[in-house]
Amino acid sequence: MHKDPAFLFYPKDWITGTAALMPTEKGVYIDFLCYQHQNGKLPLENSRLARIAGMGTEEFTEIWNKIKDKFIMEDYGYINKRLKLEMDNRSLSAKKKRISAIFATIIRQGDLSKEDLKEIKRAFSLDYFMQFSEDTLYSEITKWTTEWITKWTTIR
Repeated sequence: MHKDPAFLFYPKDWITGTAALMPTEKGVYIDFLCYQHQNGKLPLENSRLARIAGMGTEEFTEIWNKIKDKFIMEDYGYINKRLKLEMDNRSLSAKKKRISAIFATIIRQGDLSKEDLKEIKRAFSLDYFMQFSEDTLYSEITKWTTEWITKWTTIR
């Protein structure tokens, strides 16, 4: 699956959360959020963080001391918990939309009556398909749909 090109940004939260920061500190902070979004985490080494910020280690250390409380160490790197939560939620939402779209495409191709459509939609569960990888979603939904239609047509 492709990398999500964006993350949600809440201006009110940004203004409130960065009101005490100087413009340079805000700049490094937003750059770090963008880096985390693209790479999953920030490196632990101050020299690498300074390089990402485009600064020398000494200048960067002063800024890092002002913004480091906005990040936690996790899995060999720093992350901003709020950004990780937003990214995870967006990823889950995208997967649910993909599952729904695949299901809709498959049932549209079938020759189902209105009653059959109503029943298959009632039986379908997005949550069940969340366990499958993006690569297998289409085949798993096709398999489930085929089995459901076969079972449904024999019992009705």
